[in-house]
Amino acid sequence: MATKGFRGLFRGARSESQPPPPVSPSVASSVPPTAQTEGPISVPLSADLAAEMDARREWVWTSVSADAPLDRSDNRTALSVIAALVAEVRPDETWKLQSLGIVFGDVLARVTGAEWVQVDDELGSDPALRFGGPDDLAFPMTMISKRMEAGEDVDVLELFRDVATALGEAQAQAQAQ
Repeated sequence: MATKGFRGLFRGARSESQPPPPVSPSVASSVPPTAQTEGPISVPLSADLAAEMDARREWVWTSVSADAPLDRSDNRTALSVIAALVAEVRPDETWKLQSLGIVFGDVLARVTGAEWVQVDDELGSDPALRFGGPDDLAFPMTMISKRMEAGEDVDVLELFRDVATALGEAQAQAQAQ
């Protein structure tokens, strides 16, 4: 499923321009040693990672001006905000682009029923959406940033439709097995 059109959907989407974050000691100590060496491990979000994600969300929602308060739980509003900011953020502003990816992931989670988890592996810790079994993971934080860093134009609504469709198909396939 990791086709060119869905680059950034599954693992391997970490930006090479930023160093990997260290594995949280509290998470590393809660994982059995044998599991630590068998590839990525998804666990509930640590308090630190959840706080970082909340700070990123807050940046997104306070970076747009509106006449009235925005409904942060409305998917159309969220996608419109992301699209507006994609037009203003430079490709080298990775933190901002990845913040847009967190809000993008929030919309995906609401639509698909996926849940945010923390994935720890040899590269560090990342937020991911688990949409099925323990290995069914998507990494929306980097879906926008990787495309923009590669010089691609990002149509937020088209990307959302493509990713939501791919996640839905993967969920259906997993349930059929």
